[in-house]
Parts: sequence; structure tokens; C-alpha cells
Amino acid sequence: MVRTPLVRPGEFFSERASPPAFLPPASIVVVWSLLYGLVGILFTEILWEELATDPEFADLVPNETAAPPGMGLEGLPGLLGEAWVWYAVGLVSVVIFALGFWLALAAVLYLVSGLFTETGRFGRLLLYTGWGFLPALLYTAFVLVELLAFIVLFGPNAYWDTLLLTDLIDPALSWFVTIWVGYIWVHALEAARGLTRKQAIMTTAIPIGAYFLYEFWFWFL
Repeated sequence: MVRTPLVRPGEFFSERASPPAFLPPASIVVVWSLLYGLVGILFTEILWEELATDPEFADLVPNETAAPPGMGLEGLPGLLGEAWVWYAVGLVSVVIFALGFWLALAAVLYLVSGLFTETGRFGRLLLYTGWGFLPALLYTAFVLVELLAFIVLFGPNAYWDTLLLTDLIDPALSWFVTIWVGYIWVHALEAARGLTRKQAIMTTAIPIGAYFLYEFWFWFL
């Protein structure tokens, strides 16, 4: 049976080569950040389209963002207009930020787990932590497909017509994915730092708890 960090992270990490390979977890972080950036671009363009239909804000919308209602996938380049240069710069920035976030997160987990043990190298924990972003990558890909489906099938403005539905679905999926990520990080800490299950859960609870507080603030406050 093929073991993956998604369903059998403990066995997956125990079978990793020593030293672990850098490219797979780094690729996960990079692809996740690119998908996240594309989601942000589509949200921005959808917002521009909504503002363009509001007389109060229409003058603020650049002309190159205008697109006919019911635009399909073939109209996406026109929708983006000349803003693609800035979006490209934004994507590069998102990748750099994601790599920095990965490094900072691993550092936090390493420092907190240091309260329980002095064993294990930071580099191994860094790589194992990168595998934990795989559920986030899958979720972000789902959101991207969701947005593209709205644009292709119903036009850019259709998303806002069903915003209440997505407000109910997306937070629930996001919380599930966050728990899934934390589950992988617990096993990553056990494998990389030799923590007990309780110690690993306590360590992981810090970044996961902080993210839950952010999600609650973002969606409900």
C-alpha cells in the first residue's frame, strides 16, 4: 500500500530517506502559494467587475478590467487586461512570502518543541513541516476551480449572488483542512523531534490555534 502524508503521515515519515529530500516539500509550498495567488487575482477581478456595475464606484475601476456579463474562460485574458504585470509581480511575492512563512513556522515548532526535547535537527523538521501544506494545496485548488466555474458558467458577478452559500461552505472546509494540516504536523514532530503524541499535539496547537482565531475573526467579526 502506498503511504502518503495525507492519510498515514506517521508511517510516511518513518520511511523517509535520511536526509529527507528537499524538493518535494518545497514544491508543495511553492505550488500552494501560486494557487493561493491565483485565487487572490480572481477575487480581485471579480471585485472590480462588481464595483464597475455600481455607479458610486464605477469611476474607480480601470477600463481594462471591464468584461461583458457572462464572460467565459476565453475572456479571462481580457478581464485581466494590462494588470497582468502587477499580478505576475504579486505571484512572485506570494511565493517568497510562503517560503518565508514555511521557514518561520518550522522555527516556531522547533523552538516550542525544544521545551520537551533537545533531539532532532531543524532541517528535518522543516522538510516534514512542508509536507503538511499538502491539504492546504488541495483546498486552494478546489477554491480556484470553484471560482473559475462561477466565471465560466455564470459570469464574474455571479459569485456575489451566491456569496451566502460560499460563506457557509468555505469556512467549514477551511477548518477541516486546518485540522488535517495539524494532524500531519503532529506526526512530523513525532518523527523529526521524537516527541510523544501529547507533546506534539501541544506544540502544534499553538500555530493551529492562532489560525483558528484568525479564521473566526475573518468570517464572523
